[in-house]
Amino acid sequence: MPDYLKKLFTINDKIVTYRHVNGLYQARFRRDGYNIEIASKSFDITRKEKR
Repeated sequence: MPDYLKKLFTINDKIVTYRHVNGLYQARFRRDGYNIEIASKSFDITRKEKR
């Protein structure tokens, strides 16, 4: 699988990109009127769905 596809996950039918820098997972979503940025040391917390 290409590297750019490995750095994706989905939440609520939205595709979110992330990166791993200096021990932090950083995820961003800037589409459809949303401007969301999050960071965490744990990938599970980064991709955890909030309702």
